[in-house]
Amino acid sequence: MYIIIDLDNLRFTHKAEDCFSLANIAWIEHQSISYEITHLENALPFVAMNDVDLKMLFRNTTGQECPSNNHTLTAKAVHDLAIRYPETTCRFEDTESQAEQVPEGDSRLWKFVQRSKRPALLQELPLFYQKVDPVETLSRIATGDFPEIPKPAAPAPAPGHDREPGATPGPAKAKAPKRGSTAPIIWEYADRIWSEHGKPMEKDEVLKVRKQIMNELEEKEAIKRTTSSSELAKWHKDRAPH
Repeated sequence: MYIIIDLDNLRFTHKAEDCFSLANIAWIEHQSISYEITHLENALPFVAMNDVDLKMLFRNTTGQECPSNNHTLTAKAVHDLAIRYPETTCRFEDTESQAEQVPEGDSRLWKFVQRSKRPALLQELPLFYQKVDPVETLSRIATGDFPEIPKPAAPAPAPGHDREPGATPGPAKAKAPKRGSTAPIIWEYADRIWSEHGKPMEKDEVLKVRKQIMNELEEKEAIKRTTSSSELAKWHKDRAPH
């Protein structure tokens, strides 16, 4: 199961089994914001978030303040809310059809419509965010009754930069995955084009670079914008998080 996290407004927006359907929905609704599509297998992605963002996610999802001041416990609580967040009914063919009708860079606010081939403009459909009743999660916070979080795997050294025996590793940083799927190709193009533009850090400038990256990926690698957009959100968060 996967969920979209609106990183600008710190709220969940959609949850589904198919990450490709969520990538299409994100293209429809989230072109102008930073977002992340997160797997809900365990709470590790939430442990990586800071306390303020976790507490905002908790409040925006439940309407209540999170009573925990323990980072790991708060992360587990937010993961629990994400698991119980209502699933979006979506068929891939519907999300694909609707995404193809939303132009890149369209400033209008679009909304995915369930069981439809056409998206809706927000002035035609009221904006609505799902809420989760926090009673069960609050009870779990009080008892600490959450699944254990597995230890993250140690990141592999970057190619050509293997550490000497006994060397102390530096701070862990996300690495682009090995080539063999679309993800590493996207990261390769993104790093190159971002460097060519002087590695800007301002959000508006990075979003302009992302558009160029998506254009080149579609033209040269036949990678659809709906696919590259989701992976570029992860790349953006890692390379230019501010």
